[in-house]
Amino acid sequence: MTSAALSAAEGRLETTQPRRLSWRRAPLSAVVTILLALNPVTAILVLGWLVCLMRRETAIAVAGILEGLGRRDAIRRLGATAEFAPLAAWTGWLAASTRRTSWTGRHFGGLVETVRAGIAAGVAILLATLPFTALLLAGWSAGWENSFNKGYEQAWVGPALSLAGIVLALFVLSHLPMALAHFAAERRLSAIFELSTIRALMREQRWRNLWLALLAVVAALPIAAAQILPVFIENWWPGFADMPAEVIEATARRWHVAPTIYLVIVLIYLRRAQARCYARAALALPPDRTPFCHAVAHALGREASRAPKARAKRGWAGAAISGVLLVAVWFGLIAQLYVAQFANHAWWNWINHPIIGLPWVFRPLGS
Repeated sequence: MTSAALSAAEGRLETTQPRRLSWRRAPLSAVVTILLALNPVTAILVLGWLVCLMRRETAIAVAGILEGLGRRDAIRRLGATAEFAPLAAWTGWLAASTRRTSWTGRHFGGLVETVRAGIAAGVAILLATLPFTALLLAGWSAGWENSFNKGYEQAWVGPALSLAGIVLALFVLSHLPMALAHFAAERRLSAIFELSTIRALMREQRWRNLWLALLAVVAALPIAAAQILPVFIENWWPGFADMPAEVIEATARRWHVAPTIYLVIVLIYLRRAQARCYARAALALPPDRTPFCHAVAHALGREASRAPKARAKRGWAGAAISGVLLVAVWFGLIAQLYVAQFANHAWWNWINHPIIGLPWVFRPLGS
């Protein structure tokens, strides 16, 4: 690893020793995460928490790959290093700050870092997705406006905007999971837009990346169902619309909480899996392109060249097949979005999807 890349990476590493790990904090962290995800404003904290989780999981995966260890042993091995011991001892929302030694830093520094990570991730995802989400929203709006105003001469505007948005969405969505993992590891806003590095990472883990995309799209199905099903609530609860307002409100709250709990559980699994996929790919790239993973390897006294190499990475046939399949998989998410919007429209859902963006489920019942 070059000295310049190593020094730049280690300049961002935590160096203070952590408090003793306490798994008793994990359930409380999960409850806090779910409560924060119920509101679109506080959900930015959940996004930051997930970014911190991805960075930690990336470091653990690097230690496991290079040392040939299971996850628990990799955490212990990582905790033995001065630079990355705070990551190994991270326990979520109640973790002590890894950078401050004052009372405020020890008790609230970790929260401040989470806020910063959430804002940075929110801005990065918004900048990456807004070009296609704006087109999808504009295409939908133009279509409805044209229908209401009987402007048949402009009938092409809505479909044209929507088609352009879908094409752009498939390109962005194909790259976004690996880009988000790269951003989480490097903690640089520009990292999510380093297209050449992201494409190189995707080539290194071509089929695993495809599998994770399929998992994400399948995991999004219950979120779409939560938006669609309230439209048909009178079919299994006759007279629901005539119920007292407090009954409707209580039902709406329960309806909102259930998919939120599901979303948090799914996102924790997906983000951890994406981080592990990223770690495997990053170790195969030069240190100047993925300095965080190489800094972890250096701290462990290992060389990234010892990492197992993926098989059959090259060849245009495999690249073409996996590329087509990846686009087809992400088209499934776009199809879900259109079906859900036709059933129960909410303009916000064009701008954000909780599986890929802000982890907040729009409240479709009683909103």
